Amino acid sequence: MLPPVVADINIALPVVQWLRAHGVDVVYAIEERWFRMTDREMLLRASADSRFMLTHDADFGELAIQVGEPYYGIIHLRPGDRLPSEVIADLSDLNSRNIQWERGMLAVFRNGNLRIRKVGMN
Repeated sequence: MLPPVVADINIALPVVQWLRAHGVDVVYAIEERWFRMTDREMLLRASADSRFMLTHDADFGELAIQVGEPYYGIIHLRPGDRLPSEVIADLSDLNSRNIQWERGMLAVFRNGNLRIRKVGMN
């Protein structure tokens, strides 16, 4: 099961609806009207709520790894210019895997391949 997430503004509504229908706890940045928040502010908000950031945006990983911003976890779905049905297929695949989602994980999922990097406790 996927962990609790904050779905970035670049995640389509049908994807969020699918996640909720499959029992994933989702805070949707668009519903929360976080349009003016920076990526850093969203990452901090997700971290404060013990949620993974679900995004198509590589900037979150750069903030966590290169800049050292605090974060709880990140799920980066690549590439980002895909139909919601394709993203849902990826999330269905991820949701079916026996993954122990832990604080400090940076997961990158692309074309059925999952790469997990555990950066540490932030």
